[in-house]
Amino acid sequence: MPLRKPCISFFLLLLILAAGGGCSRPSDQTLRLVYSGAMMGYLEPCGCREGRVGGLARLSAAARDSLDLWPEPKLLLEAGDFAEAFASPGVDPKNRYLLQAMSFLGYDAVNVTAQDLMAGVETLRWAADSLRVPLISANLASKNGGLVFPGWVIRQAGDLTIGVVGLGAVRPLEMHRARVDSLEFTAPEPALRRALDQVRPQCDRVILLTDLTSRATREIARTIPEIDLVISTMELTPTQGLRRVGQAWVAGTSRQGKAITTIGLTPVTEDSLAATFSKALLDSTYRDDPRVARLISEYQALRARHPGGWFSGGDPEASE
Repeated sequence: MPLRKPCISFFLLLLILAAGGGCSRPSDQTLRLVYSGAMMGYLEPCGCREGRVGGLARLSAAARDSLDLWPEPKLLLEAGDFAEAFASPGVDPKNRYLLQAMSFLGYDAVNVTAQDLMAGVETLRWAADSLRVPLISANLASKNGGLVFPGWVIRQAGDLTIGVVGLGAVRPLEMHRARVDSLEFTAPEPALRRALDQVRPQCDRVILLTDLTSRATREIARTIPEIDLVISTMELTPTQGLRRVGQAWVAGTSRQGKAITTIGLTPVTEDSLAATFSKALLDSTYRDDPRVARLISEYQALRARHPGGWFSGGDPEASE
């Protein structure tokens, strides 16, 4: 099947936006972002009204193909809510397979939300330590003090220095279901301001990944000018592209991994930026990443052998 070039022939939105606050050292380089969010454990294509679309194997191949097309600086980001909420640790290893597949994609930053704690804290730590999945959260903390994961990452993309901050909404129901009594998501805005005090002076661009509600997301964008872009799993704007709020952009995500979405950020003048957005539905014309496809097949075979749920722990590749 001929390779389809994702995200290039689909609709493109061009917004000229004033953005004077989030860039400490202006650069004329375009930053290209491929991003996901709210995958909700969808390893395989979903049975959606659009048909059998999405799936992590397609997303992985499309993301890598898209990134390979662009010479300019680029990052791959995950906004959070990636975990399957009903795959309990010790019963169903789906989230471990999901995290291993995510490690193959090579994300530059992965935000952790309350839903993602359903994967199990030890599973998440295993992914961060053993698989080098760059999990971040500026407000997920132990009640005894201290962040569970780094609050942010700073990435070099070409000549650009990019700060990516993770922030989680306070969601008591998900925390209760995840049985993580020793952890809490602290108040988002103070945690974000503390993170920005560290990140902003070092960076050309600052990006926030979050699961805050649309209202909370836009309030942060309005009141905290140090941020260039907010990507929220709860912001329902991916089909319209980007929305300007204050001096920042706000973008939503494609839920269940159904589409690949990209944003391009290009300075026009010292005080204004042009932004491009594109979205492409991951239908059957997209190829699979063979490594991710094999991993999904292993999980499917394991579930077929143990339909009632079973998990012994350890690396998914060693599971039997």
